[in-house]
Amino acid sequence: MSHRNPVYRGREGSEQGNAGQSAKSSTTVVAIRLPTISHERLHGSWTKQHHLNVCAITMLDKHTKRTQIRHTRCFSMHNSNPHTWLAIRRFIEAFPNDKWSEWKRIASGIVTALEKLGLVDDFRIGQSMDHIIFSTVNYHGLVNAEPRVTLEINPEAKTVRVAYSTANIWFNPSLREEVFPEADATGGILQFLRRLWLGTKPNKPLPRALRAE
Repeated sequence: MSHRNPVYRGREGSEQGNAGQSAKSSTTVVAIRLPTISHERLHGSWTKQHHLNVCAITMLDKHTKRTQIRHTRCFSMHNSNPHTWLAIRRFIEAFPNDKWSEWKRIASGIVTALEKLGLVDDFRIGQSMDHIIFSTVNYHGLVNAEPRVTLEINPEAKTVRVAYSTANIWFNPSLREEVFPEADATGGILQFLRRLWLGTKPNKPLPRALRAE
């Protein structure tokens, strides 16, 4: 794996290189951009190949010469809000056209509708497995306690579960959630995005699409 485009270097335990463990004199932390790392390599349980621009921390032990990759937040001009919407398009399109065809149709329709409402510059969009996630942070990779809106599409029932939470709803309860039929999904999502905006950017004007009529 090439260590091109280093973002920073630092000792483990320093402000810029803290990886959540106590500092060790034999460990160096290097943050690098991995332009074509796949979900399969990041998460062993996720078998679907899909390439993203992400960042990682490589921990190099000087004695053993072994390295460990850790996923971390990515600050990159290629990781802007509009770029994440392009990435989610590629993510949706990468699903196979067998049992996922209806899921792809609904997901693509939702993304298109929100794009037409002008929300691309205001929200980041990402995914966790087949969940689609919106946030207002300015970096890649949410951690616990960061508010987000998550969509869970049920292609058989043609419904969309929309959840507001501060943690991954695969493993944690949401703070509020509602299931909408496909026809009402966009309107329901806007309600949740409005709450997300007011909760995370209270001093900034609401995007036009989220203003109450």
